[in-house]
Amino acid sequence: MPVIVRLPGSIKLRPGTTKLRRSTTSLGTGLMVQEYMSMNPKYFVDMLLNEITKEEVEYGYKYSEKTVMKKVGDITFKGKQAVTTFPGAEWTRSVLSYGGRDRGILISTFIEKDNYETEKDLIEHFWRSMELKVNFK
Repeated sequence: MPVIVRLPGSIKLRPGTTKLRRSTTSLGTGLMVQEYMSMNPKYFVDMLLNEITKEEVEYGYKYSEKTVMKKVGDITFKGKQAVTTFPGAEWTRSVLSYGGRDRGILISTFIEKDNYETEKDLIEHFWRSMELKVNFK
């Protein structure tokens, strides 16, 4: 059974299996969802965080990270949250995964500190309202 992500209203999202499905606002806040059909994506959490922050780190941004978990129904996504800071800029990016044998789903969210108050509802609403139908066992 494929992964089906149900968002508010009647919107259904079938995560990309060959490319990322993503949604971003004009201010850069957004999320990405990807389904993996031949591997468990938990091994990609560190790699993805490295890829999306490496240019900032090379430029001199400070980098910190912590372990995070998000619960969607009975499913617990596990991953990491990275914060990169530089004078006048701060980004928070989270990469979380849930999977089983040779399958899974990877979700990434990102938001800039200056836009947090006006944009945080997008990400919070995504996690609160998402429904997943999965069969990874």
